[in-house]
Amino acid sequence: MDCKRIPEVLIVDDEEPLLLTIADGLNFYNQRFHLLTATNGMEAVKLLKTIPLIDLVITDLSMPKMDGFELLAYIRRNYPHIPVILMTAYGTPKIEEVVNTLGIFKYLEKPLDINTIADIIFDALAITADN
Repeated sequence: MDCKRIPEVLIVDDEEPLLLTIADGLNFYNQRFHLLTATNGMEAVKLLKTIPLIDLVITDLSMPKMDGFELLAYIRRNYPHIPVILMTAYGTPKIEEVVNTLGIFKYLEKPLDINTIADIIFDALAITADN
């Protein structure tokens, strides 16, 4: 029997209704990856410290307590192997340029489509139809 580990995906956004909508929409894929959520960067750091194997982080840029850039810097210092996808409602060419220089896996602008998010998660985790 194949007891392959299911990847853990952490989504961080301070807009709880959006977070719940994303989580609900991605629930369809719970056989392919597990979803964790946090409402700010500080909560995300706590989860990163307590859950040993988080495989992907998707984070909003604009959040209270610790924003997406601060979270990204923390992840790059402490968990450089974890790919990060940034999402924002306030995309600018400058933000896109900064994101590209930081080695971000992907940059998404809100509003987000659940199928697009799922496809990007599959890409980031190298999940194929066979996995």
